Amino acid sequence: MNKYLLAGASVLAILGAGSAAKAQFTVSLSGDHHVDFGYTEITSNVPEDDRNTDFIQRTRINITATAKSDSGLTYGSRTRVRFGANQAGTGLSDVSYDIASIFINGGFGQVVVGSGYGLFSNLIVAADAWGTGGSDGLFNNFVGGPAGTGFASVKEYTGGDSSNSRVYYFSPSFSGFSAGVSYTPVVGSTTNRNVGRGFEFDKNAATFNDVIELVARYTNRFGAADVTLVAGYQFGEGRPGTGAGNLGATEDLNSYSLLARVGFGPFAVSGHYVNNGEAGLASAAPFKEDATSWALFAQYTVLPELTIGASYGVSTSAGNAAINGDHERTVIAIGAAYILAPGLALRPEWVNYDFDNGEPGQRDESGNIWILRTQINF
Repeated sequence: MNKYLLAGASVLAILGAGSAAKAQFTVSLSGDHHVDFGYTEITSNVPEDDRNTDFIQRTRINITATAKSDSGLTYGSRTRVRFGANQAGTGLSDVSYDIASIFINGGFGQVVVGSGYGLFSNLIVAADAWGTGGSDGLFNNFVGGPAGTGFASVKEYTGGDSSNSRVYYFSPSFSGFSAGVSYTPVVGSTTNRNVGRGFEFDKNAATFNDVIELVARYTNRFGAADVTLVAGYQFGEGRPGTGAGNLGATEDLNSYSLLARVGFGPFAVSGHYVNNGEAGLASAAPFKEDATSWALFAQYTVLPELTIGASYGVSTSAGNAAINGDHERTVIAIGAAYILAPGLALRPEWVNYDFDNGEPGQRDESGNIWILRTQINF
């Protein structure tokens, strides 16, 4: 009996060794964990409650499996798991993933299939390596109430700046120029966005359908200056609004994004502009305003362990499309990043925000937020 068991185990070991030899993956683990302590002082509007202080934390873990073929093809899988809340005070109740994709790299460029962020989002290189990122950071986690909900940072339209199931191709660089294209079947769906769905009677589950994104990038060095330019354009179909039970037709997606960054030694500046047009607004709405966002960043590396920076950003949107009057958000931020030890940093930041609600009878809001982030990168 024992000799048959031993023979069987030997066969399994040989088969297992053969399978491993066919594809030997290198699996790596990395991530970050930050805890933000925030103090909010609302200078106008009525506070939601009397608490000015709060904590919010988030952990992200990257699991990457990579293999390389004899022909030089690099391929593998990347998954990023997130632990943490989206708003202060809600604890660690949220566990999700925002990246789960297969990548293939070669002389032809890169192909990615799976769940992930848009091309423009992947190529953002703002001069914001300080504090929590200023006007595109997480300060909005400490702003509550109806006015605060309008402070979600916008680097790109929701369709590109959020994780959705997509496929994209990005070319190799030629004289500093490279380009990419992506296809996303469903963008903005609250359910089933990452599973197959070839047909549905009511398309209102999706904000946009059949979204195409085109991106071009130029990066080069001129003397002591590093220059990066990125341009992106997205288009897709809005809700059709036909059939019983539909919520009504919405405007199609037509969005473009521009970004420029210049680095010179320890100093760097960057700026970006996004125009989403009337994308996603109800087609029958009486008042529609273009949604736009722009921001300027600057940072200076004082010491290898210390970087300081500042930003200024403005974004506008239609707000309530049934009422004449847009929303405008202005954010000013100053912050720093101090490396206490390899992988351990303190990131203090001051943010001044102003929310102008253009709707008649609605409240404006402004205030200051002080944030101290303790961050681990591993």
